[in-house]
Amino acid sequence: RCDKTHQLALIANDILFKNQVPEKLSKGFCSQQSKPTTSFSPVAGTPDPLGDAWDGPKLYGMADVSINGQKLSNPGAGTDMYFDFAQLIAHVTKPRPLSFGNIITSGTISNEDCSRGYYCLA
Repeated sequence: RCDKTHQLALIANDILFKNQVPEKLSKGFCSQQSKPTTSFSPVAGTPDPLGDAWDGPKLYGMADVSINGQKLSNPGAGTDMYFDFAQLIAHVTKPRPLSFGNIITSGTISNEDCSRGYYCLA
């Protein structure tokens, strides 16, 4: 387990062209081929200022999602997160250890409750 002095949190925005995934998988490619470049927030910070929103394995909080000022959704990070960060780190470190600078992302924030907006698991 990483000690807290080595943990930083940042926002990542990755896009998936879902319509390309079945074709890529049918040809033996992974879905990574259906992803353009990921963008990251300009700063990363320690989890300390997040207070109770960060419980170690998950980050809880609401994400306001909008495009050009039009609100699309308000999903809750951590609420319906299937794999927590401890599980994700355990998985990616099976074949090799992590090194400084590695970034572990949790995937798209989405909730089973579709009333929260566009990003729902239903």
